[in-house]
Amino acid sequence: MCENMLDKIEIKKIEKEQFEEYKDEIEKIHSENVFPNNGYLMDEDYITNAEFIFVAVSNDKVVGYASINTYDYEPDEGDDIWITIEKNNIQIKQIVISKEFQGLKIGTYLLNKVKEYAKSKDIKNIYLYALGDNEKAHKFYERNGFKLSGIWSAKEYMGIKDFKSYLFAYTNKMECKAIFLDMDGTLLNSEKEVSDYSIKILQKIKQKGIEIILISGRCNKSIEHIVKNRINNKNEIIRYIISTDGTMIKDLKENKIIYQSSLNEKMVKELIYKSYDFDTSFYIITENNMYKDNRMNKYQTEIDKWYINGEFYNIEDNLKTIDFNNFSKLNEKVNRILFFSMNFDELKEINENILKNDEIQTLFRKDYKDFKLLLISNKYSKAKGIIEMCKCLNIAVKDTIAFGDSDNDIEMLKIAGEGIAMKNAKIDLKTNKVTEFTNNEDGVAKYLEKMLLEEK
Repeated sequence: MCENMLDKIEIKKIEKEQFEEYKDEIEKIHSENVFPNNGYLMDEDYITNAEFIFVAVSNDKVVGYASINTYDYEPDEGDDIWITIEKNNIQIKQIVISKEFQGLKIGTYLLNKVKEYAKSKDIKNIYLYALGDNEKAHKFYERNGFKLSGIWSAKEYMGIKDFKSYLFAYTNKMECKAIFLDMDGTLLNSEKEVSDYSIKILQKIKQKGIEIILISGRCNKSIEHIVKNRINNKNEIIRYIISTDGTMIKDLKENKIIYQSSLNEKMVKELIYKSYDFDTSFYIITENNMYKDNRMNKYQTEIDKWYINGEFYNIEDNLKTIDFNNFSKLNEKVNRILFFSMNFDELKEINENILKNDEIQTLFRKDYKDFKLLLISNKYSKAKGIIEMCKCLNIAVKDTIAFGDSDNDIEMLKIAGEGIAMKNAKIDLKTNKVTEFTNNEDGVAKYLEKMLLEEK
């Protein structure tokens, strides 16, 4: 195949009355691209229920197609939709290229024609579903500007166990209404400070009516301390904070929790007993406090110092010692549980036991010297924290910007309208956008100033 094949491809838009003329060719392309990862062949609704179809034609032969329908979606039970689905959208029901012509960017050519059509009709959003864990398809859509925006899953659907269908969305224009900022390694420099320059830029952005929200793995009290003493002062730059990797949202102006996802008491007690079986340091995180057991393991003191100095900024009152045998007297919702150990195998064994519970999610980290950290929380994440915050603000997730630098930021950067990784990130955060400067060089503020404040 010659490289300038696209010059010989014609894209035709065919209406319903023309479907019969092209049906045999379309069905042939469809049948040779049976989706083995899904375990079944779709029925013909991708043609019969389509409102129109774009076909790619070469030498009077159909070599690919994209079937289109309008899309006014009402989520079903089990749908995990992360965006506000507006009216007047279109859905690409299916996009398929003949095997003989794959690898020639015809799929991209078709997508671009769909985008052109949407723009000409003032249609803001284009949606499509990718069935199954088809990573190749996901990367193709993402390269073409589509963002993962929701998941529909079922334990069994059409004979397929653990069925998943991924919703991708493309929007012609993002209107920034909220900015989500990770803290450590992102907004905060290595001294855990926010520069005067960064505060000045954030204040200007807030004055434009854009909400600035801190989102962190830190507990609520720690974030509040930073906002009060390092950012807000007399200026109300930050009103909302999302703590413990998305498990809790607080309105600082009203001084109230507007969302919280907590572990149930039975699960907390089970994890307390589990900590007794191993030589681990064990902590419980609530809205305002961090609790440790009155029994001390061999490296408890060292970890305590790290948390008091790093997490709580010498607010020692927030690290409390209690007898976990009397946990019921605590009378606080538990957002997260931490296991610290130098023995990775111990934490791994705890993790394998915990993962048998569908309500729990875990995350390993190596955070301090040789210590390994196992984080345990409800099935929650920074991404879901953003979703809940957007519901409270009545804005679409696609109209947001997010900055991050670590593994717990990956999903958040993936769903935000603009997901931006810090230059100092030590891992691949699965986003193409990276700040020009590090957190120690006001990377967030410089990026936002150029993006939102400079005259175009």
